[in-house]
Amino acid sequence: MTRRFCVVSREMPDEIQAKLAKTFDEAIPLPPDEDLAGPVQCHPDMIFAVLAGRMFLSERYFHAHPTTVERIAQLGGFALYLLNDVRNARYPHDVAFNIVVWHDTLICRPDVTCPALLDHAKARGYRVIPVKQGYTGCSCLVTEHAVLTFDRGIAKTLVRENVPCVLLDEGGISLPGYNCGFLGGAGGYHDGTIYICGNSATLPCSNQLNSTGYRVISLLNSPVIDYGGIKIFEKTESSFID
Repeated sequence: MTRRFCVVSREMPDEIQAKLAKTFDEAIPLPPDEDLAGPVQCHPDMIFAVLAGRMFLSERYFHAHPTTVERIAQLGGFALYLLNDVRNARYPHDVAFNIVVWHDTLICRPDVTCPALLDHAKARGYRVIPVKQGYTGCSCLVTEHAVLTFDRGIAKTLVRENVPCVLLDEGGISLPGYNCGFLGGAGGYHDGTIYICGNSATLPCSNQLNSTGYRVISLLNSPVIDYGGIKIFEKTESSFID
């Protein structure tokens, strides 16, 4: 039996959450992390990271929302790793979990990434590719074949490191409270389909997205907004205990 579920921001429109709940077995909305800035307090790509079966997040967040966190860990079969490091809303103290995992490769800005996460990646044999962008996870939409991004610096590094990358035309994504939003924060990917939080036709990269060979689904007929991404997980087991 295979269970597919996704984790999203509680601030994401109900219409999008309802569509995702029908597409996957479950859509779990994240309550706010009070240690983060207001506009991104519910953003999955800011709150936690999953790598090699382990879910990394702050101890304060877990104790504030244990039921939600334990549900995610149960569905994904993740071991929890709780960090009591001091986090706050000011960069770079907000991006400890803002990473990209592509197969056995970890892409991040190492000096701002959670040290325990880096140690776990290295212990499991992951290749670590350093980039200058601290909001790495926000900046990238990851598929099994390539990393899609607006960020020229990330794209240049990945090409040099022989990681397939598609540099898309920037713009068209908003994030209330900030100048702009990010591609990874505005969608998610699973099994040949890219999900966009808004109408993908409004994006400058719309034609490029459509030419990737993936199916592109617009989840709302409105401008695209960064909600911290749609984190989609799939786990296969002989049985599940709910």
